[in-house]
Amino acid sequence: MAKPLWRRQQRLENAETVKDIPHDPDIAYSWLLNPKSPTYMEDVRQFELCLARSEQVHTCQPHQCLVYDKQGVYRCKRRAPFSCSTEDGVDEQGTWKQKWSHGYVNGWVPSVLLNGRCNNNGKLLTNGRNTKNITLYVSSYAAKKQGRTYNL
Repeated sequence: MAKPLWRRQQRLENAETVKDIPHDPDIAYSWLLNPKSPTYMEDVRQFELCLARSEQVHTCQPHQCLVYDKQGVYRCKRRAPFSCSTEDGVDEQGTWKQKWSHGYVNGWVPSVLLNGRCNNNGKLLTNGRNTKNITLYVSSYAAKKQGRTYNL
């Protein structure tokens, strides 16, 4: 019996290694891993890499994320390529930067990726503007403004 594609992967470090990992659009619908397997931890690591390749790699496409800016030039509304960094850290303004080695791979939270099997992007909230903005967004979303259409 042939091994699933996700068992053949080695690493996800840069643009070249991302290209080496095959894109499997059906991986999100695959069977759960067997926790009784003697190679379970290695299977989880390799499965995470394949999920990341399939779900976390951003590809800019017209009419999806590419939009015209004020100068009439196409730009990615998701701000790709993302800025790369050699380490995680927080600067003096409270801005968090995640370790990123490839500009088109979204960062991810491993437990969310493995269990949700969907695109996700983790963000560390420090004291500052981001915390205020996300608090306002979540509060507004949960409380829903009582407009006329909501009461119908």
